[in-house]
Amino acid sequence: MSTSAAAHTGLVELRSYQLKPEGIKEFMRLTNEKLELRKSLLPFLGMFTKEWQDDYLAFSRKCLITQESSIYTPAAGVLAAAGAVPLQHYSSPAKQGQPIYELRQYQLKPGYDGVPRLLAAFEKGIPHKVAADPVGQLVFFGSTEVGMLNNVIELWRYPSAQACHDARKASRAVPEWRETIAAAAAQALLQGEQAAAASQLSAERTQFGDLSSFLRHSLAEQTARADGLQRSLADALARLETAQASAAAAAAAAEERRAAEAAAAQAELDSQRQRLQQADTFLAERDQLVRRAQEAEAQLEEEKRRHHKLQMDRERKHASDRELWRRETAEAVQQAREEMAALTDQRLDATTKQTLIENEEMAGELQYQGRHVPSLLARNSALQKEVAELRVQLIISRRNEEELARKAVSCERAAESMVARMEALEAQRAAGEELADQLGAQLEAAREEARAAELRAAAEASRAEELQAALEAKTREMQRLQAERGDSAAFLLACLGDVRQQLLAQQGRAELGAIAEHVQQWEEEAEEAAAGCPGSPATCGGSRAAPAQHMAQLAQLPQQQREAVLLRLLEQLGVDWRAREGLLLPATSSSSSSGAAMSGAAAPAAERGSPSKLAQAVAANGKPGAAPSRPACLRSTSSVLSTGSKGACSRSELLELVQSEVRPWGGRSLSSSRVAAPAAAASHSGRRLGSVASDGSQ
Repeated sequence: MSTSAAAHTGLVELRSYQLKPEGIKEFMRLTNEKLELRKSLLPFLGMFTKEWQDDYLAFSRKCLITQESSIYTPAAGVLAAAGAVPLQHYSSPAKQGQPIYELRQYQLKPGYDGVPRLLAAFEKGIPHKVAADPVGQLVFFGSTEVGMLNNVIELWRYPSAQACHDARKASRAVPEWRETIAAAAAQALLQGEQAAAASQLSAERTQFGDLSSFLRHSLAEQTARADGLQRSLADALARLETAQASAAAAAAAAEERRAAEAAAAQAELDSQRQRLQQADTFLAERDQLVRRAQEAEAQLEEEKRRHHKLQMDRERKHASDRELWRRETAEAVQQAREEMAALTDQRLDATTKQTLIENEEMAGELQYQGRHVPSLLARNSALQKEVAELRVQLIISRRNEEELARKAVSCERAAESMVARMEALEAQRAAGEELADQLGAQLEAAREEARAAELRAAAEASRAEELQAALEAKTREMQRLQAERGDSAAFLLACLGDVRQQLLAQQGRAELGAIAEHVQQWEEEAEEAAAGCPGSPATCGGSRAAPAQHMAQLAQLPQQQREAVLLRLLEQLGVDWRAREGLLLPATSSSSSSGAAMSGAAAPAAERGSPSKLAQAVAANGKPGAAPSRPACLRSTSSVLSTGSKGACSRSELLELVQSEVRPWGGRSLSSSRVAAPAAAASHSGRRLGSVASDGSQ
């Protein structure tokens, strides 16, 4: 059957599956289960089923290694040349034996003219193949539009495998078909080129897989961040919902109370209405029975009058008929006598005969009337019985009427009581409506309170968020302060170690006594100077006049006082120096600080000594692990001069020490008041002036 090229429309999608050996049975089972649904949705041309929804993909994917999907458009010219039926109208012939389908696939070289050339060659050669092989049937011939491009397929149907073999042998003997196959081979892609293209495609798939994994990882990170924000939002919403739930619970409780009271009042009102409806129904039935009794009584009276009238009419008629018959008979006898007297014997005989005949007729009439009278009497008896029954029914109806009257009276009384109760219920309903209005007002007030509570809850939530942010900021600041506090404690412990080593290196108690005397003399001179220069620090001419009266360089103090000062600073920091002292390395020098201004020029550079390794590290970096290019900011403190005789620092001096200004470590010289000291004091304390610094704000 030949067809035109315009009849071959639409497209064909060909999907190929490479299955695992152990998954073939499961895949076929799943496909057969979904086959009917697929056939009901689209025309079925092969073993296809739906690819989305339900769980088909989830179960069948376990059976697959690879899957490819291509969309083919029919080659209308080739199909028309072969006389093929359009695909949408194709139906498989009646099954005889085991038919087979042969799918041929051509992968052409890249280019725009490969597919058109191949189609033109097949249009010329395929009619000769069909003529040489009348058994084979071309089902479809088309090229790809979606999928691997430059791909052409042809699908043939044969009634058996032997028929397919015979068709191949027959087509080889056709020169036009051999030319067509040669043209197809010229346009087809070689195996090596096809492998290279496949490897390139695999590499591109791998690259896209890497990109996909990177994008999935980025998406997972963003999702985790979004989940964290979502949890924070959920916590805030939970707090808000808690406040809303409490307000809603109060409103719901008030609403439930009002609804329960309204429902109870409505139920009572409905019950009273039902009872009133029953009373109305009873009254209507009573009125209907009364009307029926009255109608029956009237009908009985009418029937009684009619029967009495009928009986009287018949009696009168019977009496009048008997009188008429008697008169007529008497007249006839009298007339007969007169005629008999006047007539002759002959006429008398004729008249006698005529009279006898008339008498016989009269006897028949009387006999007929005699037969009709018993029926009338029987009917009269029946009517009398019916009248008796009607009288009995009338008596019963009158009794029923009396009973109904009594019931009507009781119903009227019940109705009056019901009306009274209805009036009371109406009053209760009015009171209930007033109560409902009050409850509605209370509910509105509760709703207003709930809205106000929601607003307060929102304000509390925002305030809680602000407090949470402030708490986080304070927590970070506390962590920073704790870190700085630890660095300061480490620095003070290092200084304490240096002071203790210097204390052990001193020789003799005599030097300590001399230093104490010079210190006491120095303090007295400072007090006299302070007494002689009243006023503000600016008028005294010093840069820091007020602290200079009570403070001096730490290096000028005796070793015991320096140790006491450092221990006091550690106590103010809240550091258990006894527990941490064993963790510090012993210092190798007798000095504890660097960068302080000297009090006078009596201390030579050779006697200043060198700081310990830990002090050098702290001085160089500001704190352990800091960058050398940017020293940490430390609070510089002036050394405290003891005013007592036992080497202990006063609390005011310690506070002044802790509250001193912050200066960069290793920068300009720490500000201190120069105090004139005797040469002996300078010689004893001329090793090196130290200062105490703490990292960060305390």
